[in-house]
Amino acid sequence: MNSPSDFDCENGIPFTDSNQLMKNVFQFGASSPHFLTQTEADDLFLYSAGDNHQKLAQFLTQNYKYQRQGITPLMIAAQNNNAELVKIFIQQNGRKDVYGTTALMYAVLNDADAAVQELAKYELHEVNNSNMTARDIALALHADQSIVQILECAQC
Repeated sequence: MNSPSDFDCENGIPFTDSNQLMKNVFQFGASSPHFLTQTEADDLFLYSAGDNHQKLAQFLTQNYKYQRQGITPLMIAAQNNNAELVKIFIQQNGRKDVYGTTALMYAVLNDADAAVQELAKYELHEVNNSNMTARDIALALHADQSIVQILECAQC
């Protein structure tokens, strides 16, 4: 039987087989939802966002709080235009990376319309370190017109 310490990490990202990883998390999590260290949980948050593991993301958000500074799982889900994961990670809205970039801004930068739609109601008026909103960024970068329209409609 595997133990929680079987979560091997390299460069902060788990490289365990994803099926075994999910099995371990749910096997141990069912009886003891807080068996992961904070570092392991933070690694798994990023892993779940990057690889679209919705069940793992739900488990983590129910039992842990992502605590690292900088890019968040919400930002990763937003830039990947994964609206379902954006909904799961939405409690991380309003957080910024070192440049002041929010998840909504990441979505705008990647023409991620579904993520923009989800995040506009939460982060529309946030500004980055250059004092630009997501709409300002969309206009400056000549983003897809649908992105601009979503942002403009959200302001109404």
